Order: sequence, then structure tokens, then C-alpha cells
Amino acid sequence: MSALPQHETWTIGDLPEDTSYRYEIYDGSLHVTPQPTNRHTLMAALLAEHLSPVASQHGMVVGSGWGVSPTPDNYLVPDLVLVDRAAVARSAEDHALHPQWVTLVVEVLSPSTQRLDLTLKADVYRAWGIPHYWVLDQVTAAHRGHEPAAVQVWVWQAYEAFLRQWRAL
Repeated sequence: MSALPQHETWTIGDLPEDTSYRYEIYDGSLHVTPQPTNRHTLMAALLAEHLSPVASQHGMVVGSGWGVSPTPDNYLVPDLVLVDRAAVARSAEDHALHPQWVTLVVEVLSPSTQRLDLTLKADVYRAWGIPHYWVLDQVTAAHRGHEPAAVQVWVWQAYEAFLRQWRAL
């Protein structure tokens, strides 16, 4: 990674085009983490595969690369997002989704992002008004044996709870 320019306050427009790292901004401070590993990406893909058919009635599941941003100096990139379909079209160029369009955010835990996912992001997504935040612990899923089966069971249990809450709204 080459040296990044100095900014007193980072905004989405300041983010480098370098895709070898994941760049996120919280209150104008830049957070740089490694791109997800293949295993991490597989877990997110399995979750998206199981979630998409039932989520389609409420919106669309989009993967990493789509950030959530209420303001230019706040931009977080979850692993999966359940978002209003029309919002994806409105955000296609900059890949920044406004939190009001987002129903669910999912993070897959990794050693390099675990602290951020379990503390800062959980609090921020709640403060931004995103109603549902799921965290998939890939280590726990792997210890259960067959990863796809573990993910499928977890997704259906979590989604059933999500639907109960959704219907109550």
C-alpha cells in the first residue's frame, strides 16, 4: 500500500481507488483493513445464497463493495446488506446506500475486523437507524463441521426471527 495523502477529515471523495484494502470512514477518520480472505468471502456468499430467495420480497441482498453512508464523512462497508431495490438503482454509481434504505446489515467476523464489527459498527449501525445487524462468526461455523450446513441452519433461524420482527412492524 502506498502512502495515503493526509486529510484532517476524510470523506467518500477522498477514498483511494486502490482495491487491495477495504477503506471505511467513521466521523472523518479513515479505517483501513485487509480485503476479506477467500474463506470470509465464501461465508458471505453462502449466506447471500440462502438469504436472497426469502429476502427478495423485502428487497435485494447486495455484497461487499456497497457502503452505507448517511454523510460524506461516514462510510462503512458491510459484507452483506438487505436494501430496498429502488435504492440500489439510485446508488449504482457511487455504491453508497443511505441507512434509511437498509433493513439488514451483516458482517462476517475476521480476526482483523472482529473488534470493529462487535463494537463500533454495532453501535454505529444502531445509531444510523438500521433495524437489524447480524454477525456471522466464521470460526464458530467452521467448528460445527460442514460450513454450508452450519450457515444454512444459522440463516434460517436468524431469518425466522427477522420475519417475526418484520411482521410486527
